Amino acid sequence: YEKDQFEYVGAVASAIAPDTCIDTGFPGRLGAYTCRTHSMTLSDAQTLGFTRNGMVMHQFNDQCWDTSWLDYHQSPVSLFGCHVMDPVKGVPSQNQAFRYVPEHQWIRNTPTNRCLALLEEGGVGMEACSEDRARQKWTIKYAPWFEL
Repeated sequence: YEKDQFEYVGAVASAIAPDTCIDTGFPGRLGAYTCRTHSMTLSDAQTLGFTRNGMVMHQFNDQCWDTSWLDYHQSPVSLFGCHVMDPVKGVPSQNQAFRYVPEHQWIRNTPTNRCLALLEEGGVGMEACSEDRARQKWTIKYAPWFEL
């Protein structure tokens, strides 16, 4: 992937718990852990790249966020090899189609209209998007070494 393919690069922090970031260091799934933005590196488990075609990559290593397209409450998000439905247009598969929505601070799986939420036990999961749920609000802490 080239730099110009990314819309956002950095760590993603919870708006209600700003010292808590999405972390990919959990076996097979995303979780939430204390932010390490002071030492953010390309290989850090909290460094994420939001691509312009609507995928979220971990460490630029061809591993993308992946969630079940089935609509069940607080479904987990895992890491899986990045894949697209339409290779010519670069359209991501439905389970890997995520967008950061700045006006709501959501990270939304666009086909299902479900948003990433910080769960009570410190994990993360997908649930129906709602402006009333502060646990669905996220901010991007930009990687200082990555200029778009």
